[in-house]
Amino acid sequence: MKQIKILVLSVLLLLFCHCSHAQSSDKGSLVSLSGVVIDSVTNMHEAFASIYLYPQKTTVFSDMTGRFYIYDVSCETSLIVVKLLGYYEYKRVLRPIDFAQELIIRLVPKTRQLDTNIYPIIRHKVR
Repeated sequence: MKQIKILVLSVLLLLFCHCSHAQSSDKGSLVSLSGVVIDSVTNMHEAFASIYLYPQKTTVFSDMTGRFYIYDVSCETSLIVVKLLGYYEYKRVLRPIDFAQELIIRLVPKTRQLDTNIYPIIRHKVR
């Protein structure tokens, strides 16, 4: 009976050690991703752009200087999508090499002609 208890405890100890080693090795593959969002025409930094990272389903926003940081990201192939009102959506597939450097995301502004936003004023006669 004592031998069975020792055997069970040793198996549990081995399992515990294996699981903790697997978790620590998974954390080793997590990296941080950083970058800056700028306007492609004026080169001005764009604040409050939403940055989505798939398949991790992580969302962050750029700060007042256009910078963003995403922590604890798996360095596997991911898709980054950047959205900001008045700009075209930016999509890019990130490779593991992209996680080693700061990303520079250039957003292209949507251009609109002035007459498409102004409606003609219809004047009615007042009687």
